Amino acid sequence: MSTPPLYRRLLYATAAVLGIMGTAEGIARWVWSPEAVAINPSLAYLADHPTLFWTLRPSLSDYVTVDGFTLTSNRLGLRDDPISDPAPAARVLSMGESTTWGHGVEAEQTYSQRIERQLQADGWDAEVINAGIGAWTIWQSYVFLAEHGAALAPDVVMLYHLHNDQLPRGVADENNHLYQVPHTDRQLHERRRPYRRPLALLYQSRLYLALRNHMLALPDLPEASDTMEPVVVGEVRVPMADRRQALDGIAAICQSIGARLVVIMPVYRGHTGRDRVLVEFAFSSAARYANLPVSKHEDGISDAGFYLDPIHPTAEGHRHIASWLHPIVEAELRQNPDSARGGPAPREDRSQSCTSTPIQHAELSSSEGLQTQDRIKTSAYVSFSGTVSCEGCAAPLVLRARPFVPPDQPSDGKVRYTALRMPCPGPFSIALPISTESIALEVVVDRDGDGLLSAGERSIVLSEDGQLIADQSRTGLQLDATATVSAPGAPVSP
Repeated sequence: MSTPPLYRRLLYATAAVLGIMGTAEGIARWVWSPEAVAINPSLAYLADHPTLFWTLRPSLSDYVTVDGFTLTSNRLGLRDDPISDPAPAARVLSMGESTTWGHGVEAEQTYSQRIERQLQADGWDAEVINAGIGAWTIWQSYVFLAEHGAALAPDVVMLYHLHNDQLPRGVADENNHLYQVPHTDRQLHERRRPYRRPLALLYQSRLYLALRNHMLALPDLPEASDTMEPVVVGEVRVPMADRRQALDGIAAICQSIGARLVVIMPVYRGHTGRDRVLVEFAFSSAARYANLPVSKHEDGISDAGFYLDPIHPTAEGHRHIASWLHPIVEAELRQNPDSARGGPAPREDRSQSCTSTPIQHAELSSSEGLQTQDRIKTSAYVSFSGTVSCEGCAAPLVLRARPFVPPDQPSDGKVRYTALRMPCPGPFSIALPISTESIALEVVVDRDGDGLLSAGERSIVLSEDGQLIADQSRTGLQLDATATVSAPGAPVSP
């Protein structure tokens, strides 16, 4: 009996191996459910992803978590309904971490879905896609936008990231679906990217996932850490340089697909709302900047009832976040010609008329003699009104009234009299105590949200060379901070 040719022997061997592997995979699928092969059993609704590391298991329907919350996911593994096809006239992509995803609340209670309902109630043909995933960093959102941004074609992109970026790399706890590997998120992504196609096939195999989990022998996971304690720079998941690279990459993608970017300073218990990377990026880019800790402070919202834990808001907290972000998102949609056509008729001066709020003395640690608007109005006062312009400004404005200082004399920079915070340029009216002293009105593009003129921030002063006196009411005042010079000094830092 003759020996079969070599190619036939190879063909038989290949068929035998594939048959054995197919049988083994069939047995594995009979023995193990998708939950049983999850790397983190407490988060069994998550699935491995070659470049994003993890998403929700795609196309979940009414999956109930161990906490009793219901999860539904779309084809991209996002906690949201199926993506509209064709796309609505206005589409917002809400990217972020576990707060965006909705840790501890139902999907309809998240700030993303609340904003969607508010826009629709306002008459917009709008959709807000919740692209937040628990334990995601800004690098993962950057990769997601690079992979799906062009296809989704959002008109506005919201970005909510900070806490997970600063976690130690390789960390794993009961809330984090992380691998115990000595790499930053960028390094891990770069290692995986060349092998994304074979990895995608492997992640469909329950036999492979079961063997991998057995080989990893992941120990019992510790309880989640919900502190905001700083970690050593260089040992975090997304170091400062990588965070800035991700922000610049997101901004470039938004520009290429015609989307407007809203960068959000996250709100955590005890967090002051100051972060060097986010502030410097907002200062140097055309992105809109929303400082949620400042909004929470201005509205006098206490921590009680706002937080589930030091990191995550309650459903009531999400309601507040939506109320702060909704007007910003709507204003950005109106600035986008494509999405604006799908919106309601503009309200009277809506895009340029924002409600100014008085700044309290306690907000400004270096203030002296600062009076509230209510306090000023209890005595004799005058009103100064006009318009503040600031084309392309990406941060809230602060209108300050202070004593006039001649150009040849130094100013101590302290705020006296009163101050207003303006969410956007537009009309203003400010009450001032009657006085015969010269004053100055100053507009600050408040990048760091502290209400003061900090190093690197733009400002404009109206003083009429010392002839601006609060002895009678004035109207028609114009302050334009569009082409002003930044305050001297080092870049703004926390």
